[in-house]
Amino acid sequence: MSGGVYGGDEVGALVFDIGSFSVRAGYAGEDCPKVSLPALCPNPRAPLQASQSSRALSAQRKALMSGNVGVNPGGGLRALQDMALSPVHAPLQADFPTTVGLLAAEEGGGLELEGEKEKKGKIFHIDTNALHVPRDGAEVMSPLKNGMIEDWECFRAILDHTYSKHVKSEPNLHPVLMSEAPWNTRAKREKLTELMFEQYNIPAFFLCKTAVLTAFANGRSTGLVLDSGATHTTAIPVHDGYVLQQGIVKSPLAGDFISMQCRELFQEMAIDIIPPYMIAAKEPVREGAPPNWKKKEKLPQVSKSWHNYMCNEVIQDFQASVLQVSDSPYDEQVAAQMPTVHYEMPNGYNTDYGAERLRIPEGLFDPSNVKGLSGNTMLGVGHVVTTSIGMCDIDIRPGLYGSVIVTGGNTLLQGFTDRLNRELSQKTPPSMRLKLIASNSTMERKFSPWIGGSILASLAGPQRWGRESERKKTVSPTSALQAQDRQPPP
Repeated sequence: MSGGVYGGDEVGALVFDIGSFSVRAGYAGEDCPKVSLPALCPNPRAPLQASQSSRALSAQRKALMSGNVGVNPGGGLRALQDMALSPVHAPLQADFPTTVGLLAAEEGGGLELEGEKEKKGKIFHIDTNALHVPRDGAEVMSPLKNGMIEDWECFRAILDHTYSKHVKSEPNLHPVLMSEAPWNTRAKREKLTELMFEQYNIPAFFLCKTAVLTAFANGRSTGLVLDSGATHTTAIPVHDGYVLQQGIVKSPLAGDFISMQCRELFQEMAIDIIPPYMIAAKEPVREGAPPNWKKKEKLPQVSKSWHNYMCNEVIQDFQASVLQVSDSPYDEQVAAQMPTVHYEMPNGYNTDYGAERLRIPEGLFDPSNVKGLSGNTMLGVGHVVTTSIGMCDIDIRPGLYGSVIVTGGNTLLQGFTDRLNRELSQKTPPSMRLKLIASNSTMERKFSPWIGGSILASLAGPQRWGRESERKKTVSPTSALQAQDRQPPP
């Protein structure tokens, strides 16, 4: 029963999966989320001068090289995300970090938060269509930092939009299951629980770690979840439905890192990144010839962050279309013999890409191969997995090696799972049996936590849900969620 019976009718539970790149929401028991929309956060800033672009790129390099891989939130991931919050960019260049929200200080055309009179005039433009409309002074930024909610006003705006435009139902009719980062703090969990009960008056609430939901989506209660998304790559051991906190290993080498490498490639090849919103018309040109395009007239004065968000979409399409992970460690001579891939930029410039399409994603597996990262302490994807398993008890390691679950949008790079399987086969002890679990479906790979939440919410009985009456019995707002803090017996 998905949620329970309220008012004599069976009402379906809602499942929310909060990610750094997007927010997925839908009804429990369904195969895929009803909506996947960008997250949102306002951050008005003054524009930078174009002369700062070279110093900006250097600052990004230093921040990335100072990172470390470890259990505690921070290190390389913190450095990378701090870099993601700094407006270091120049015109016609794609900013490195993922930015997934929009705020415009203007009248009409958006969602205005209620009960915030002192902030009247701030309009939130949420969802993909509204996000792609150029507006004067509209700023774009993610509300999440290190996988945890930082800007609660923006998060409320996302929930308001989801309920009003997609669910189209009253929040108090639906129990809610929501995912959270494995390293989420207790204070943030309490605040989230209080928000859902006090502001939305939901009948029941359940929080679950993303890694646990991913394991459930793949029919496992024990395994190692390798999640490579936009901002970080994480190896999370799960044992009997519980996350083993001491075994979590994180690396900032993920989708945003690949985007930065692509941007540097375009700079080396003197290729301008022109997002589609600037192009009024273009003419076909020969391969490698300068593009012949016409810029739109009367474009609004868009912010740097919004422009760079649109440039990032061009880079992400390039990544999905061109890049490929080599089957073996990168070799320049072998890569030069690989077939080239033709790609056309939105402004009409087109050319073939050969060895560089293999060299860029190589940094995920061998960071020492990346210019400027040699000698760094960051681990490649294969080392992240083996390090995480090595930090767990020796008795459960066979179960972790036997269920290495691959998820996240960054793992959809062509050849990613084949290379990972090859590397892990060489690193796995002879006494262990290795099994890599990676769905062939793009949707299942990207939405694994949501699918696991859909399964769990549809099977969970009413006793599994935390309720408002239970929350009010104690001082802590998470009294209904205490079971989530328990760890499996040693």
